[in-house]
Amino acid sequence: MKRWVVGPSDPRELGALSIVTPQALSDGRVFVGRHRRTSPQTPLVDGDLVTVHVAASSRGEVELLLWDQALCAISKPPELPTIPDHHGTASALTEAARLVGLPVGALHPTSRLDVGVSGVVVFAATAAARARLEQLRKDGAYGRTYVAIAAGAIERAGAWSAPIGRARDPRLRAARGRDAVHAETRFEPVARAADATLLRVRPVTGRTHQIRVHAADAGHPLLGDRAYGGKRRLVDGAGRVLSPTRVALHAWEVSLGGDSPLTVRAPIPPTVRELWRALGGVDDALAAFDEG
Repeated sequence: MKRWVVGPSDPRELGALSIVTPQALSDGRVFVGRHRRTSPQTPLVDGDLVTVHVAASSRGEVELLLWDQALCAISKPPELPTIPDHHGTASALTEAARLVGLPVGALHPTSRLDVGVSGVVVFAATAAARARLEQLRKDGAYGRTYVAIAAGAIERAGAWSAPIGRARDPRLRAARGRDAVHAETRFEPVARAADATLLRVRPVTGRTHQIRVHAADAGHPLLGDRAYGGKRRLVDGAGRVLSPTRVALHAWEVSLGGDSPLTVRAPIPPTVRELWRALGGVDDALAAFDEG
């Protein structure tokens, strides 16, 4: 990240600053104060804080899973945010809109996945679809199932129910943090490998970073989740050092109940499969997800 406070001798237009490049403007990575700016002619005054964020790493391909004129579902790669962030305008939202030929403003995300997490994201394309999904959430008929790899041995199924609130870092959340609210996550161990457990996870509530916070609070942070205590380096069964590049969490399935039930699944990506194998995990443990 680069920052520049505009002074009396600086240019009066954004594009003339030395830290601002045409590519950064095009990507949407340039901010004046808290506002994204894409025009090089944006006027500047003394005291303006100009921030240029680093471009995100290379992005995986977005796969269209469902489009029925009302609902759009895509498989989000881990590198991509659900909606545009400081690292650029590219996002699951913008990619979904491109794939179905709609303006970005026509799609509304009904759930969000963090950067570092992959899987199903569902968008509503009509007001009626959005209202339907909101009602399904209230009725407990909006189901989500995740695949996760957590540190340590988890022997039996259960539920994590620590309330989740704000952490000292405003970007994060904390179990029993400030303004904590009820949260519940159900989990089921599927298999063990090295010092890790493959889990099937079903969040009952939908708090920010919920699964990640609950797993860490239980003493089983998700592999690759550095923000919540996940190890930066792991040692596999052969003594090789692994450095996960993503959070070991994948939104495998979204199921919608009600009068028109629907299930959408995103296959487990190679990055999660490869991490599981490197830990000594067998492919048979993933078969339950592959077969549905």
